[in-house]
Amino acid sequence: MKHKSVYYVVNFIVPCITMSTLNLGVFLLPTNSGDRVTVGTAIFMSYSVFLLVIQGELPTTSEYFPLIFLYLVGLVILSTLVILMNILIISMRNTPHKRVPICFKTIWKCIQYSEYCLGKNEESQPMKSDQLWNKYVEAVDKVMFLLFIFALVFVTFTYLGLCLSNG
Repeated sequence: MKHKSVYYVVNFIVPCITMSTLNLGVFLLPTNSGDRVTVGTAIFMSYSVFLLVIQGELPTTSEYFPLIFLYLVGLVILSTLVILMNILIISMRNTPHKRVPICFKTIWKCIQYSEYCLGKNEESQPMKSDQLWNKYVEAVDKVMFLLFIFALVFVTFTYLGLCLSNG
């Protein structure tokens, strides 16, 4: 049984974690780069091929789905969300906004003021609308990155918890 669990970890779990790490790397590319969607799509296709390989390796039963299959389906869903998040971020970045919404201006002014009070921003120059919009898009990108990390950790630890509870 020990030999089978090592085989299972090396051939199924490690590639899943590696592809998930690559999905995190998509957020490290510049927000104005169209390559973000290309890389995300390539990772999504890797998950799809890997899902087919695993499906061929696992025994077919109608009683239950193997946990690794459910884990991989969760990662495929997360990969799809990464692609959609990046499409949203790129479209926000490339959409010209003549006016930044007042709530974003207020939030940005609060951030600037807090940085000025903390001494991080000595120059308190007003930003142009385009600069403010780009800063907002970068903030959305960071929030999406953090949400993806949280979702990935949640899915992975849920999977590991289910594996440990099932023995």
